[in-house]
Amino acid sequence: MSAQPAGVFRTVSSTVHEATYEVLRSLGMTPIFGNPGSNELPFINQLPSGFRYILALHEGAGLAIADGYSQSHGHAYTSGCMQID
Repeated sequence: MSAQPAGVFRTVSSTVHEATYEVLRSLGMTPIFGNPGSNELPFINQLPSGFRYILALHEGAGLAIADGYSQSHGHAYTSGCMQID
């Protein structure tokens, strides 16, 4: 039996949220920075244990906080911002 290639997950997620949590956790991106809109609230309300959401008062501030956190820790992090259509 050969080793599984990097980036391939062994479990099958039943929802997009669960798949996203799985990918973020595998990348070590458990702090999430942002300024949520109503579309993001279900995702944030269902954050599994081990994740934390850092609330910013504006999308630009959320990006700046994520950037500073990333530079100080030497690791990529994610920032969630509202989508404007």
